[in-house]
Formats: sequence, C-alpha cells, structure tokens
Amino acid sequence: MQDVMQIIDPWSRTVDLLTAPPSHRADEHEDTDLQLQSNFKSPCLSENTIVNLLDEPTETSVTVSWHDSTVCNYGEQVWRTGHARGPGVCALSRAQIKRGDPIYQPTGRPRPINAGAMILKSAVVEWRSCYLE
Repeated sequence: MQDVMQIIDPWSRTVDLLTAPPSHRADEHEDTDLQLQSNFKSPCLSENTIVNLLDEPTETSVTVSWHDSTVCNYGEQVWRTGHARGPGVCALSRAQIKRGDPIYQPTGRPRPINAGAMILKSAVVEWRSCYLE
C-alpha cells in the first residue's frame, strides 16, 4: 500500500519548485494566480509597489519601471494597449478600472508575474501632458 500512495514531503516539493525552470514554475502557479485574482482587486499591486512610466515608444505601448520588494522587479517592462477584462485598480493613479476601460498591460514570455496589473490609458495621457509637453 505504501508503494501506491506517495507521501509528498513539503521540503522536497519546495526544493523541486525552486530548481525547476522558470517556465515550469509559472505554469504550476497559474491556477493559484487566478484564485488570488478572484479574491483580491489587484493581487500584484500592493502598498510596496512603485510604478513609473519611462517612455511611450509607440502609440500602443509604454515602457514601465515596476518595483515591489515583496513580488517582483522589472526595470524596463513593455506594456501594450487593450481593454480591461474585469475590474481592477490602476497601478499608476490607483483609480478604479471597470471592465472594458482602455488600459495598458504587461506583455512578455514567460508571462510576467505582474501580468494582471493594469494602467488606465487616461493616466498615461495625463502623464504625457505633465512630463512630455
């Protein structure tokens, strides 16, 4: 019976997750990420998150600096335009985002840790008027 049932040692599981290639780790936690997103308005945006717009290289993309010592750090991350698939909070202005609002979201492969984050397009327009003109 012992052979049929494998006893999972938490320490071994942790070591396996830490030594797995990054693409495998992201896939294994996708369900957890979705669960977190349903429980919180913005799981990747915390009080510790510092977001800065660095550039607007095209009409459909911005470059963002994202720093959060508890989650992730991206020095120059490309975000592309889209529409909000659900409610959330703007990472730049902290304004409420409703489903369908025009937004920017992080892009890239493997999927970035802050992939669920959003910036309102209107916040980028406001930033542009303050800093670029």
